Amino acid sequence: MTTVSSPETFEQKLQEMLDRVPAGLDKREGSIIYDALAPIALQLWIEEMKLRQILEQAFAVKAEGIYLDYIADDHGLKRIPAAPAKVMLQIDGTPNKVIPAKTTFGILNADISFTTDTEVLLVSTEIEETGPPEPVTTTSVIVRPPQPPVAGEYASSFMQTKKVTVGRGLVMATCKQTGVGGNVAANTITLLFDVNSDIKRVTNPEPAKFGMDLETDEDLRNRILYQKRNPEHGGTTSDYVRWALTVTGVTYAKSIDKARGIGSVDVVIGGNESQIDQLIKETQSFLDKKKPSGVDVRVRKLNQQEVDITVKVEGIAKELALSTILAYTRTIGVGGSIYPSKMIAALINAGAADASVLKPMGTVHLDGDSSIKPVVTIL
Repeated sequence: MTTVSSPETFEQKLQEMLDRVPAGLDKREGSIIYDALAPIALQLWIEEMKLRQILEQAFAVKAEGIYLDYIADDHGLKRIPAAPAKVMLQIDGTPNKVIPAKTTFGILNADISFTTDTEVLLVSTEIEETGPPEPVTTTSVIVRPPQPPVAGEYASSFMQTKKVTVGRGLVMATCKQTGVGGNVAANTITLLFDVNSDIKRVTNPEPAKFGMDLETDEDLRNRILYQKRNPEHGGTTSDYVRWALTVTGVTYAKSIDKARGIGSVDVVIGGNESQIDQLIKETQSFLDKKKPSGVDVRVRKLNQQEVDITVKVEGIAKELALSTILAYTRTIGVGGSIYPSKMIAALINAGAADASVLKPMGTVHLDGDSSIKPVVTIL
């Protein structure tokens, strides 16, 4: 096997040049000859490093950035773009008023904002609100009830529940920023960034989802190498995976032979959940053209296996603990395993003084065609 020699260091290259100078001349550091050769040796070393880097960009195992994109193009692949998160907003305000599309909302202490996809009518709705009792007005005086304590065992006994009528509407919103950072937790979108007196409050009853980062070099490299190392064989199991991964947006593919009997193949694919229906159509259409005659191919989406995760943590904010756990779950691949010990380690690395996982009690193994759908509770 041919090996590539290690590059010379600047000092080695300079010494080689000095060795070629006749022994009778002064070539010590600081001499005229030394000072003349040193910058030349340095520049030669720099140019050699550049050349090596250029050569490495021609190979998928070493290429990065735009050069990896060029190699992907050679194999009919495209880097999967980043996608913004989506969320359902609940807006309360003046009854029967219309909130225009592109109204902007955000969350506390973060440069993340969402804009509504469409306009929404605030339908008159009767709801219950809990608060301190209101003053009683007579003809001459205002009788104020006792003020409830700020906190404590009896604070809730001073609160009253009353029915009020508000305008309420539900509308889908899209994060202005792409990436997983937009997948914020429930009830965190509470700020109005636009001027609109008809809006009293806003929240997101459910977490935002579907936000995806730009496909990393490592993930794109793995898809390229799969194509290179698994050439077509006319319809083998690896061929269906190979073909599915050429559809832009498909991040995972698995082929199940004889899924519905002899002559049938099921292909399970994964991708951004907001685009999965379109990806299934595109992949099905592409595989129908590539499959051998007589084979019944069916494309279906990757299953999501719900896993309840309850964590007790001390020393860091609940928001940071939640983002840390979600970051860990994103590293779990299809059919992977959830290790409570790794969650604890991630929380400690994030600055927690102490952490314990109440659920799950032990290691959880996902089904072979399932990815994790975490339901996280922080105590």
